Amino acid sequence: MDVNIILLEIALIIFFGYFAEIFFKKFNIPDILFLIFLGYILGPQGFKIVDPNVFGDAALIFTTFTLLFLSYDGAFNIDLTSLTKGLGKSLKISFSNFLLSSITISLIIYLLSLTKLLPFNILTSLLVGFILGGISSSFVIPVLKQINYKKEYKTILTLESAFTDVYSIVFSLAILDVIVSNQFNIKDSFSNVVSLFAIAIFIGIISASIWILIVEKYFKDKKFYMLTIAYVIITYVTAQLLGGNGAITVLTLGLILRNSKKITKIISDISKKKEEEIITAVDNEEKFFYEQISFILKAFFFVYIGLFINFSEYFYVIIGLLLASIILLTRYFYIKTLKSNVNDKKFLSSFYARGLAAAALAQIAVSKNIPYSLEITKIVYMVITFTIIFNSIHLFILKKSLEKDNKTNPNFENFKRKIKQKRTKTTKK
Repeated sequence: MDVNIILLEIALIIFFGYFAEIFFKKFNIPDILFLIFLGYILGPQGFKIVDPNVFGDAALIFTTFTLLFLSYDGAFNIDLTSLTKGLGKSLKISFSNFLLSSITISLIIYLLSLTKLLPFNILTSLLVGFILGGISSSFVIPVLKQINYKKEYKTILTLESAFTDVYSIVFSLAILDVIVSNQFNIKDSFSNVVSLFAIAIFIGIISASIWILIVEKYFKDKKFYMLTIAYVIITYVTAQLLGGNGAITVLTLGLILRNSKKITKIISDISKKKEEEIITAVDNEEKFFYEQISFILKAFFFVYIGLFINFSEYFYVIIGLLLASIILLTRYFYIKTLKSNVNDKKFLSSFYARGLAAAALAQIAVSKNIPYSLEITKIVYMVITFTIIFNSIHLFILKKSLEKDNKTNPNFENFKRKIKQKRTKTTKK
């Protein structure tokens, strides 16, 4: 293995990711498509430059860090106002859509098994359904940063993607335990979901409070960004070890740090303390630094996904296309039932890609020696590939539509701002 070649590949991927992002902003063609295509041509089905199997345990470390850091950085897109407006809707959409998608996928897989096209039983079909039930935070969070839309609805999608990752993990692991032990308790599964959320949020709040105090006492004048990242990792690991969900924990941590100024101001007003007690735990320079790390992680993650694409097995390609189409349609018809305006529904229905959590769960099935786990992995990776491709095309259409709407219908907030400015000038005169 030539070190110089590896370093050159890393540099080229970063350059490629940067120009792909510029291309997205200019022409509305999602950069993720280009990154996956790059992975494909570098991988075993392309020029065979990179073998994904050589990464070994390093791949698991990388994907875990990508998940936790994107969750943490994604929290910086959420303010308290949009959180209070979007939390209830996020919980409703995330669980309802997860169940609808999971049950629909499971039924299709089981019907294919009844016709002997697949070798699965009802439990294995349920496993595939739960693995592919949730939208991907590793896809949603980076893409949301590149789209201008209402903060409330960006918050709904950020939270939904984090929540459905948890649902997928809990229910998939429950089914895996049933397959291994032949015992199932639905009450335990639901209590596990509640426990994961409760422990995760509690640890996130405590960790954020501690870090705000540390920043105020020791890092008020000079920030150490890498130390914050180390703290985020420690928080994630602590949550995992204590039975919570690490991704939800770091999302909570990031959410409180991002809104530390508002939160400490509220506390200050209640306790009638001085204005000096108001703390800004994260400044704009720090946010920019985290954005750069997220950009690099996103670039390498989607190139990594591209390495596993294999279009030579036509049977799994057809199943992948079928399930990706079903996922798109179930999302569309469910969002249509919500009480929101047309543009909001259009925006919410434009995100349905599967990603990191699904890929990780498929690998767990392999590690547990579940029957037909290799077939499960092939289906999961095909669905991830096609949902990302479909979703990227969908986003291209969405951005074009939003731009058209902005030209024909000027933003009401901008209109109000202009009126306010005119009134201010008139008053001064």
